Amino acid sequence: MMAQPETLAADLQRYLGQNALVRDVTNLSMGWESDVYGFVLEDVATGHAEACVLRLYFGEHGAYTAGREAAALRLLRRAGYPVPEVMTAESGAAALGRPFLIMGRAQGELLWSPMLLPGAPQAQAHMTRFCGLLAQLHRLDWAALPAAELARLPRRDVAGQLAFLGEIARRYSLAGIDAGMSWLVARQDAVAAVPLGLIHWDFHPANVLFAPPDQYTVIDWTQAEVCDPRFDLAWTLVLVGTQASWDAADRIRAGYAAQGGATTADLDYFVAAACLKRLVSVLIALAHGAERLGMRPSAEAIMTQHLDRMAQVYRRWLEITGLRLAEAERRLAPHL
Repeated sequence: MMAQPETLAADLQRYLGQNALVRDVTNLSMGWESDVYGFVLEDVATGHAEACVLRLYFGEHGAYTAGREAAALRLLRRAGYPVPEVMTAESGAAALGRPFLIMGRAQGELLWSPMLLPGAPQAQAHMTRFCGLLAQLHRLDWAALPAAELARLPRRDVAGQLAFLGEIARRYSLAGIDAGMSWLVARQDAVAAVPLGLIHWDFHPANVLFAPPDQYTVIDWTQAEVCDPRFDLAWTLVLVGTQASWDAADRIRAGYAAQGGATTADLDYFVAAACLKRLVSVLIALAHGAERLGMRPSAEAIMTQHLDRMAQVYRRWLEITGLRLAEAERRLAPHL
């Protein structure tokens, strides 16, 4: 249940203490993994006021997610990458009823419409910067960052990522998904090896804020990890391709390469993996409840309204693999 701003303001005031004044608490969004609120934090002694954001996490993994996102943001700020600044993070639920993160509020509007709507002014300039930010992320020298914070992030090569996804699929016994995993595993040794990079795992234009004249901020780092960067690019292409257009996805792929991102060798393999990961997460949510995956309770009801998009994901999987998945076909049948 979403916290009421008045109650949340009082809880925040108690948590932050008498030297701080909390005001203007407003709900900003209700995402898959968290409720997001904006508020103003004023220093009572100096009168200095700062716009802040509070993220309240859902699910049985909320404590882990709060720590993981806070670690990612601290690492990225240290590396000079444009992300919000962490103020505090709590893995416990005592203070506000759920694990949470408080950070500085980045200004601007979400980049999705300015970049992807046909005829939007400066769309190409936004596309160039978007691709540049993704390429910059994948070029970061993550190994030189503080080990204590890096230890909070998973580190997986291709085999490790497939093992992780396979374990999730097996845990929930999704019919036919094992065949999809076997397809990926059987071909992993033929995939060109590349250095691991720091990845976002949900890098799309609705997770980038733009403020004129030229300020971009990347948000929502709950899935950050060290992994093969092609997983990250592929996930971006699948999301944009199915929710905007495959032409836009092709332009992102070309722009990323032009900006000096990681190699795109064998990228179709990673697009297939991204499709399967997307299918697995939605099928589990529909069968067992979204909260099992750390998402908002009853998010599966929202997913049901957008199964046409998941049908596009499945069609892309079929184009690459030619392999039919029984559970996907059963759930998506009206949209195929």
